[in-house]
Amino acid sequence: MKKYLLFILLSIFLLSCSSGVKYLGNSYPPTENVKIFFSSADIDKPYEVIGKVYLDVEEDTKDEKIQNMILNKAKEHGGDAVIMGDLQVIRSGSVSGSTGGSTGVGKKSRIGGSASKTKATNSLRMEIDVIKYKEG
Repeated sequence: MKKYLLFILLSIFLLSCSSGVKYLGNSYPPTENVKIFFSSADIDKPYEVIGKVYLDVEEDTKDEKIQNMILNKAKEHGGDAVIMGDLQVIRSGSVSGSTGGSTGVGKKSRIGGSASKTKATNSLRMEIDVIKYKEG
């Protein structure tokens, strides 16, 4: 029963620390293709910044997944391109788990043992500009 309760509590904790991609800004009809830039100097046509994507994911999230999350959010809000921001590594805490048990032998004796493991967790944060090309 205790192991089951520990599993439920650990699951709730991990789910509450889920990663996220937030968008703040204007929205337009969805787009199909979003181009990636790493500097505004590389953009060769007039544009405006229509919003920002705020990314906060676990450090071990695969690069391809991070990029897809950003591009999908930009497409959803009608962006034509994104300008990637600086990536920050944030120490976000630690996750601990433990288990243990004991067995009674006779009336007064107890045999028991336990194990625990703690893992440092870090998250990645990034702020990305979503742009729309100006008509004309």
